[in-house]
Amino acid sequence: MFSEIFQNRQIAPWQTYMLMLCSVAVTLATFVFPNLRYVYGSFDDTADFMQRLNITFQHGFETVSALVHLVVDVVLIFFLGSYLEKLIGVFRFFTITITVILVGAIVHQLFGLTGHGAAALLWAFMPICWYTLNEGLLLKTRSKFDEFYRLLRSMIMIMFFVFPVFFSIIPIYFDSETPWYEAMMRGNVMHLTGLLCGFFFLYFFRESIRLRLKQFAKKKKFEAERSDKYAFLLSLFFPFLLLVGLLLSR
Repeated sequence: MFSEIFQNRQIAPWQTYMLMLCSVAVTLATFVFPNLRYVYGSFDDTADFMQRLNITFQHGFETVSALVHLVVDVVLIFFLGSYLEKLIGVFRFFTITITVILVGAIVHQLFGLTGHGAAALLWAFMPICWYTLNEGLLLKTRSKFDEFYRLLRSMIMIMFFVFPVFFSIIPIYFDSETPWYEAMMRGNVMHLTGLLCGFFFLYFFRESIRLRLKQFAKKKKFEAERSDKYAFLLSLFFPFLLLVGLLLSR
């Protein structure tokens, strides 16, 4: 069932594709035009709020780290995002995404953080995806043999158990005098922010998610929603946000 949802073409995950495209475009553009660092992302504590609103799309501080960070985030956005956008519906996905971007920027500002990437967004997707996997097991007892079920479960396990350790090391890499407990906190603030947002939306959307899973299990398709036809238009919000950031840059 999970592989069928992921491969289903009834709903085109335009928002997921646009998130990926904007991430690639912004990150690679900063290689060619270094001044864009003062428009997108947070390279130091002087970043303004508009920069922080666009941290989702900027990755890394150096060329190699930026490329690695970009590839990892784009792959995760593709699998978690496209699956979730199809399953929960276009408008719910949009609501989660813009809320996490806004809340992430506020938290980023309050803590005076540097750094960027789609961590908050991906960690908001994580508990919702995990919930769908467990609900799917109740509908299809052989779901554990589903290829996409195993892939998604493995990704979530790596994100939950490996990434927090990795991102606790990064602050120490840039400042060797940073205490380990402070590095762990600062390196995972955005993860925790996204996780809390994910559980918040899961509480409100869990019934609709359960219903859509049941619908797909019976009919192999989703019931059409009015917002589905606006999928592409909603996806244009992300390049619009980047454009506003450019126009309002210092």
